[in-house]
Amino acid sequence: LAVRMGLDEFYGCAPQTYHWDHEKYSKNAKDHVLNFYMNQIFPDVVNVRDDATGEKRPYFVLLNNGFMRGPIYKGEFTKNDKYVNTPYKQRFSYIRLPRLIVERVFEMLDSLQGAEDVVTDFSTAYASAGRRTNLKLKHSEDAQVTLGRYLRNELFRRFTLTSPGYVTKDRCEQQLGPGDDIIHTPPGLRIQFPPTYVHSRSPSTQTLDKYDLVDLVVIQRLEDRVRTVANAAIAMHNAFCEEKWRLCKPIAIVERGAWKGYGAVDSSDAVRDYAKSE
Repeated sequence: LAVRMGLDEFYGCAPQTYHWDHEKYSKNAKDHVLNFYMNQIFPDVVNVRDDATGEKRPYFVLLNNGFMRGPIYKGEFTKNDKYVNTPYKQRFSYIRLPRLIVERVFEMLDSLQGAEDVVTDFSTAYASAGRRTNLKLKHSEDAQVTLGRYLRNELFRRFTLTSPGYVTKDRCEQQLGPGDDIIHTPPGLRIQFPPTYVHSRSPSTQTLDKYDLVDLVVIQRLEDRVRTVANAAIAMHNAFCEEKWRLCKPIAIVERGAWKGYGAVDSSDAVRDYAKSE
């Protein structure tokens, strides 16, 4: 099956391991796969150029952790590894907004998404634009979860005898035996899921005026959620402008059809194209 599907097709070599849920996420972690994607793969492969100047356009990118499902291990990177890391082909979309509104969107998101907070529904979170909503959906560190496909891939590809992880329970285990029969290296791993939403920006945004338009880029499935938060940020901005009109200018809300396709490559193939270019 692997041969028929071409899963051993070689794309390139990863110079190091980029973790997914082995270590606590931080925005400055260079070895976290989400940061690697946002700060290296996205600007090199996805970022589009301005038709007039030929220069890469300033952008802010917002992603959720669900589009990515595993780490990238040091060494060979094949078609199989791509499916382990980013199995779903999702197109990118963008809207043009003033820099100050995009920054406010990220501030609102970060204020909701603390160490123990997970934001799962933008509409609920900002049904009332000025109210801070605290959603406690804490993942238990002691939950028995499988590290799944990528640990099995690592086990067999590298011919090691054991791998870190947990023995998981299976609903059919009485009839078929244990669902996870891999021998794990003690003491196992602490699963530390990254935030639900992560974001980054191109360095060129730093020199822009607060009302200069920038690309806010998301994967397509986030369009409606992000539009809700953007319009909440715009509503707060416009309400302030009505009272302090000399300090700012009103901004038009984002209509449902405002999103446009961004770039020529989807979220999964971007990893492949980056690997081939290295």
